[in-house]
Amino acid sequence: MTNADRIATDRLVLHPMDESLAGREWAGWLNDPENVAFSRQRDRVHTPESCAEYVRSFRGTPNSLWAITLTGSNRHVGNIAAHVDERNSVANVALMIGAHDCKGMGLATEALVATAEWLMNVRGIRKVEVGTMAANKAMIRVARKSGMIEDGRRRGQFLLEGKPVDVVYFALFAKPNAGDAVFSGKTDSPEKMKTDSPKSVALIEARMGSSRLPGKVMLDMAGAPMLQRMIERVRLSRSLDEIVVATTTNPSDDIIQALCDRLGCPAFRGSEHDMLDRLLQAARAHHADIIVQLTGDCPLIDPAHIDRSLDELEKTGADYVSNSLTPSFPIGFDVRLFPTSVLEEVDRLTMDPIDRVHGSYYIYTHPEQFRLAGWEADRDMEKELRLTVDEFSDYEVVRRVFEALLPGGIDFTAEQVVNWLREHPEIAGLNRNVRQKRPEEG
Repeated sequence: MTNADRIATDRLVLHPMDESLAGREWAGWLNDPENVAFSRQRDRVHTPESCAEYVRSFRGTPNSLWAITLTGSNRHVGNIAAHVDERNSVANVALMIGAHDCKGMGLATEALVATAEWLMNVRGIRKVEVGTMAANKAMIRVARKSGMIEDGRRRGQFLLEGKPVDVVYFALFAKPNAGDAVFSGKTDSPEKMKTDSPKSVALIEARMGSSRLPGKVMLDMAGAPMLQRMIERVRLSRSLDEIVVATTTNPSDDIIQALCDRLGCPAFRGSEHDMLDRLLQAARAHHADIIVQLTGDCPLIDPAHIDRSLDELEKTGADYVSNSLTPSFPIGFDVRLFPTSVLEEVDRLTMDPIDRVHGSYYIYTHPEQFRLAGWEADRDMEKELRLTVDEFSDYEVVRRVFEALLPGGIDFTAEQVVNWLREHPEIAGLNRNVRQKRPEEG
């Protein structure tokens, strides 16, 4: 065991680490390029024995190491460590959520909040800090959502793909002359913590009442419901703060609520036909500053496209950003995002049923009122392909893609999808005759 107590939160239990957890799963996390893209561990090969040796290195030290596990199932999903400078009363914390299906749920923030509270209130630490590469936007968001402030940076400290990158440090300080820490993980949920960084929330539109393919979001997609596969892929985004499924109040959509509950993904239930209102109410309920609008019939969505679109919004300050303003990707990779304040303005401007049923339609059809920004593929991405699921032949195409690429991991890219379909034109052509409905058709 390491120098740590058991810590419990609403969704997590942090168990003091022991060697019994240093197995293939942990080693696999560390050997996964996605998990260690911004870590010094990325250039090393890890084994269960090297993980066990790491655990042993904490013995007889003031440092602490925990296994992050899920409440109830006790499933091990990540680790968090605190290296303590006792003389100066400072702790440096490092963490990783290794299980891909548990990313994007706010678990890293919850673990960091609980650990910082324990370090301050139990160990008497006056300053808790984290450091990360400036390119690691996901970790920067975790630090900010945990109430930390930027505490300095080291210029060009590491090389990432041959280019120098800064390391940014964030810190949380205990209140002087007080027994309590700056915050309490027991009383302040991560969603309620104030931050200078706008909160970006993906809203996945999903309902069972599709006119052309009823129940499509629950169709089997290589062993799991299509909506589950989409949630798993969206959770790979490095820039999102939260993912919410926006469904309806219809009893037929209870099955969607049940799936979200099982996956630990929030669901919001609103109007069936007024999509604009459903999106807006979901955004308000989850305190979203930025809405990332996604449709549940596009399970092949590339999380890198979400991240790129959020980068474009930050760079341009536009009212609306999308990768589909000028078509360069197949239908099914569409990402649309905009500030919640823009949708609130649209809500006041229009009651046209076409505007209401499509959510953001009014924004991108009124460039004279809103600043639009788009980005396009930097290579031929076979934009004539159909990778959304409207009819059964669409489902067959997307299902075949998942069955082919999923064995290599859920994190396959849009480029891999297109390349596989180039190699299998007989599959790509299955839905060639499906007509894409115009927005005016509802």
